[in-house]
This record gives sequence, structure tokens and C-alpha cells, in this order.
Amino acid sequence: MVTRRLAAAALIFAGCIQLPDDVTYLCETDGSCAQLGYTCHPDGRCRASSNAGGSGGGSAGGATAGGLAGGGDTAGGGNSAAGGGNTCVPTGVCPTGALACGTVDSGCGYELGCWRDGGLTGSCPGAGAFCGAGVSPNLCSAPISCVDGWCWENPLPQGNTLNAAWASSERDVWAVGNVGTLLHYNGQYWKTAPTPTRLDLFAVHGTGASDVWAVGERGVVLRYDGQRWALDHVSDAGLDLRAVAALPAGVVISGGAQGYVHQRAASGAWSNGTTGVLTEVRALRAFSPTDVYAAGTGNLSQAARWNGSAWSAIDTPGLGPINALFGSSSSDLLSAGNGCQLAALMGGGLVPVAAAAGCNVSAVALAGTRTGDLFIAGEDTVWYFDGGSAQSYATAPGQKFFGAAALDSGVAALVGSRGLVARATAGETLSRTSTGAAVDLNGVYAIDRNNVFAASSNPGGVFVRSTSSQAGRWAPFSGMAGPSSLNAIWGTTDGGSGGVQLYTGSNSVPGQYRPAGFTIGPDLPPQYAVTRHAGFIHFGTADGGHFRIAEGALLTSGLQQRFLPNSTQRDTVRGLFSNGDRLWGITEQGALIDGDGEIWPGIKPLVWPWPMRAVHGTPFDVAEPLVVAVGHDGGIFMGGLVGAVRFVDAGTRDHLNGVYVADSARGYAVGAGGAAWRWNGAAWSSLTAPTREELLGISGVPDAGVWAVGRAGTVLFRPAP
Repeated sequence: MVTRRLAAAALIFAGCIQLPDDVTYLCETDGSCAQLGYTCHPDGRCRASSNAGGSGGGSAGGATAGGLAGGGDTAGGGNSAAGGGNTCVPTGVCPTGALACGTVDSGCGYELGCWRDGGLTGSCPGAGAFCGAGVSPNLCSAPISCVDGWCWENPLPQGNTLNAAWASSERDVWAVGNVGTLLHYNGQYWKTAPTPTRLDLFAVHGTGASDVWAVGERGVVLRYDGQRWALDHVSDAGLDLRAVAALPAGVVISGGAQGYVHQRAASGAWSNGTTGVLTEVRALRAFSPTDVYAAGTGNLSQAARWNGSAWSAIDTPGLGPINALFGSSSSDLLSAGNGCQLAALMGGGLVPVAAAAGCNVSAVALAGTRTGDLFIAGEDTVWYFDGGSAQSYATAPGQKFFGAAALDSGVAALVGSRGLVARATAGETLSRTSTGAAVDLNGVYAIDRNNVFAASSNPGGVFVRSTSSQAGRWAPFSGMAGPSSLNAIWGTTDGGSGGVQLYTGSNSVPGQYRPAGFTIGPDLPPQYAVTRHAGFIHFGTADGGHFRIAEGALLTSGLQQRFLPNSTQRDTVRGLFSNGDRLWGITEQGALIDGDGEIWPGIKPLVWPWPMRAVHGTPFDVAEPLVVAVGHDGGIFMGGLVGAVRFVDAGTRDHLNGVYVADSARGYAVGAGGAAWRWNGAAWSSLTAPTREELLGISGVPDAGVWAVGRAGTVLFRPAP
């Protein structure tokens, strides 16, 4: 049996990769575990032997396993076939069907049973786990989004801004957003769908579960046929489309910048036009091909009506820009916009609704089942209008609401910035479905697959990838505190006192965490890099700073200053890397330096006019040692020795902020706009990251994969090939 407390830790792919400790199996009927390195626990599940919880087995484990699996799992000679430990994953998927869960071939000579509840419902153990929510359609996991091998670990299910939502039913909701994001809710969980575009999507609407349209940046138009999303076309006008309304028989009206209208006839032909009234179309509502309403911004009016042959202005006296329309017919059409200004269509004009006069939110979306059951989503607040009055319902500190879709009477789905997904129920507290911190993560260090830490812009904050209860979720690491934003982090689990030890660099003071507690050092120039070399922890700072402390000593008493070469003594050290033999540094001003941790005899000016940001490489004793330094404007320098390092043109002008080298044929660089690049031993190639958030750091474990972190709490994981 394969279960996941949450699936973002490692992914089920065809072929073999090492499994993380958060994967569990049903014990075999004799109380044994098919995977080497796993022990049967009293609850009947096999866990990695290093996991806490005590070992079980024997009759207790066997009885539980047999009952849950229904006698269907077999060992089939797994131990010898596994070839030296937990190195294999299933090569197939479970049987398909409504919530089906069955068995998969492990790829190592035995079968693993997917989680089943009596073989009927396909339910999963633990909160937040769903059958089919991850990358494999019939395994238990948390919802997860993957693009080109990169998978979101924070926020979940993904972190791109969502701009609009539409529902055909409470079990069929679509949300669209930046970078072509297409997010679907099936009544249990949200999960992204493969997208045919990386352009931002601004609006979504449909006539049913198998006819949904999305429009967005530069006139892109997508269509969903019930099975998959496809690029329908890109408008030849090339203007952003901000609104869309679909009617039966394939009639679609969309609009956007410059009052532009892009319409599809039942024949499938598209035509271009303009309302002649609006300077920007922000909202559309269509009741028939001859009764369509558009709203947005205009010089004399903020709304217009299409009668099948021409657009005409609607009187909007005193109303500012209109961002949203709602209603089931022209007799109950409502509008809202800046300052809320909820208004109803009466006598050919939009008239303010007196009962909603208290609403003052800047409205961007309306959702409900009728005009007396209406959620008004604003950029930072949601209001609810019951027909008699409007009341503030909820806020989302640090995030904004941009889209809403009604699920039932008094119930709506809300979406917004940084992947915000929530459920609003009148009379109840807002329930957030999305999870994860949204603060900037400035650096990351992976000790091993179960101990990955990120430095946060939240003063003194460190976030950790938790596998103890919900793998793949990132949470604050307890015990850390400090006065300013953290810029860098390094850690180990092999310290003399045992347990995890962390060292952090901040805008003011370095930090040190040991099992005994947390301490901070004296004031230093801002520290941007930290690593271990030759028995010391080294900090790289502004103003030519290089400070070190003997490993295990307290920062409060043992900090030593070492000086950079004369030509770099005013430089800012942005990166440090130890290959086990030499300590390497990269300065923002473009100097690659190396030394023994005491002095820096090696220096190579890179003659690069843009800031350099990071350095990493392989151990010195491998067949082909490699050092890689990266920086802005596509700055990539590589070589085996400091004197042999040269510029490598990857064909990019991306600002690169972080680099990680697993071996001489596997390297990764990340940067601004979600830039991600991979080194294959011969050349660099671009990877499609699922975000445009700036990526600020990357770290990894050679046999597990890499973690990239950045703005808005972004954490992406890419498993090792």
C-alpha cells in the first residue's frame, strides 16, 4: 500500500528514484515490509526505520494489514529485487474508475496496494489527503501542482495569483490566473490542470462542465471540452481580454483593453469590434445573443448593451469604474466597482442600491444565487449582501480577493493573490483551502530530503519542510527568533551535540540554532552567505566582510574576522561554497575568490558589469570538479579551477540569483521572473517553472532533487532524474 500524508515531497513517476521517509506502505500479512529499510508499525503500516513511532509487526501488523488490504497485497520477493534499499517506486498506476484504488507494480518484483476504504470509496487516511489529488491519479496525496518537472511545495495547491472563478456546480469549479494557471475544484480539493499557455488568464465562463472558456493576456483564448484545455486561438488584435461570457451553441463574447470586443458566432467564426462606449471592458453578462451587457471604464458611461446588431450606452450617473456584473436576466442585473457602488439596472440605467449603501469595498467580483444572496469580493475584504443590508464578511491579511463563484445558496468559492483559495459561507467563518506562508523566502539549504530549511523575510523567521506529519508543507521552525530579515541559511545534523544545527545570516546579526537553544551574534554588516569549511562556519557580508567561528562555539564569544584580498576589501560577498578542499566566494562586484578559510590567495575578476549573486560546485575529489558562479543579466561562469573559470553563454538575459550543482552533469540556476535553467554537462537549457515570482535561492540533495525558493513564499521542488 502506498499512502502519502502529503504528496509534494517526492513524486510517483515511471522508473526508479529513492523514496522519501514520508511514504508509507501496508505491512505484509506476515508483519514484514517489502521495502528494505522499512519497519512494520503497530498501525499496520511500513515506515522508514528512522521514523519515530516505535516498531511493530508480528501478528498485530499482519492482522491490520490484511484487513485493510483485503488480502490483495503480495510481497513477491521484494527485498532481493529492491537492490539495496528503498530505491524504487511504482512503474504504473492503480486501476481507473470512480475513486478507484487498487495495486500497482512496484517495479521491483512485488505489488504495492493503493489506499482503499473497503475497496469502495477510495478515501484516504489523514486530513488533507485525497485519492488522486497528486501526480498519480489513484494514490493518496495532498493536492499538488507540477509543470515541466517542477512541483509546488508552498503555497499549496499552488502560489500563482488567481484572477477569476466560475462554477457549473458545487463539484465543478474553475479558477484561472497568472502564468496560464488553470485550477479545478471537484468537490473535495483544488488541483491544477495542464495548461496550453503561459500567458496570464483574467476571466473564465462556460455553459456547462464540458464547455468552458478562458481569456487573458494578449488576446489569448482557451477552451475546455470536458477532457482537456486547448488553445482556441489568439486574437489578431493582440489586446488583453479582461472578461468573457459564454452562451449555448458556441456563442462567446469577450472584451478588454480599449473597449475591444472579440465575439464568436455559432458557426465558430470570430469577429472583432468595439463597444464605442467603453475605454476598457472589465465585465460581461450575456443572457442571449441579442441581450449582452458590458461594463468597465468609459468617458461618458461605464456600461453598454449589445442588442444583436449594435452597442448602446447605459446611463450610469455618478458611478465610477465598474468591475463586476451579476444577474440571471436583465431584470435583476447588478453591477459593482470602485467604492462598492452596488447598482441595479432600472429603466435603462444603473441605479445605486440603497440597501447596500454601507458597502465601501473596492469590488472586483460578484457571486451568488440571487440578488439577495450575494458575495461582494473586494481586493482586501469580502462583503455579503442579503437584500436588506450589506455587511463585511471576511478579510485576508497580506492577500487580496480577485474572483468568486457561487457554489450554493449562501456559499461561494473565493480566489485571489498568491494562490489564495477559500470557501465563504454566510454566517460562518471564512474557510481557507489554500495553505502556506506568503512571506518572501530569501535562501534555502537542504541537509537531506527530510531536513530542508528556508530563510525568511519575516524577521528572524526560518521555515522548515515538515515530513513528520504533513510532508511537503512548510511551516515556521520553532525556536528561531531574530531582529531582522534573514538572507542566508546553512545547517547540519552531524553536530557533536546531536540534532539539527542551523546558522543564519541577516541584515544585522548572524544567528545560531542548536538543540540547546538559539543565539545571535554581535552586529555585523548584512550577511548574505553562510557555509562550513575546515571546522569553521563562515559568513560573507557587505563591505568586504568575511567572518568565521569555530563550529560548535557560541557566536556571542568566538567570532573572528578574516580579510579579503586588497582589491575586494570593499566588495559585498554574495555567495560562499566549500568543495571540501577550498573555500570559494563570489562578490557582488564580480570577483571569484578562493582560499583555505584563513586567507584568500586566489582571485579572478570576472569582468562582468552586472551584479553576481551565488556560487556552488562539486566536491574537489570527483573526476571532473566544477565551480559555477551566477549573476544578473545571464551571468554564468564555470570552471574547475579559479584561473580556468570562464563565461558560458546560455543565451539568456535572466537575472540569476541562485545556483546548485549536484554533479558535473547536473546543475540548476534560478532567478527573476521564475527563471530556471539546467546544466546537463554540455550546455544550459531553460526549464519551464510554474511561476513568475522571483526565485532567490536553490539547494538540493543529489539523489533526491532540488528546492527553489523565492518571493511570496514560493517553494518549488524538482525530483532528481
